[in-house]
Amino acid sequence: MPTLLGVLASPYVRKVQVVLNTKGIHYTLNPIVPFGKKSELLSLNSLGKIPVYQNDEVTLGDSSVICAYLEKNHPDTSLYPTDAAAML
Repeated sequence: MPTLLGVLASPYVRKVQVVLNTKGIHYTLNPIVPFGKKSELLSLNSLGKIPVYQNDEVTLGDSSVICAYLEKNHPDTSLYPTDAAAML
């Protein structure tokens, strides 16, 4: 099962959580904080920032990259427009 690491106080963690919930992807939330002792977080994301998304295939450490990955791998509930001109 995928894991989302971070705390809900972060708007970036909430952004990924909205995408996961909208797409119906079951996941676990690991409430790791981005300050204090960072050894676990730094081992997952060299920038030491949240969120971090992990599944059997990848570990990703940027909310926009995570959302793009989820959109690409779970296209049934599309959150991005299919027409590039529609994005303008």
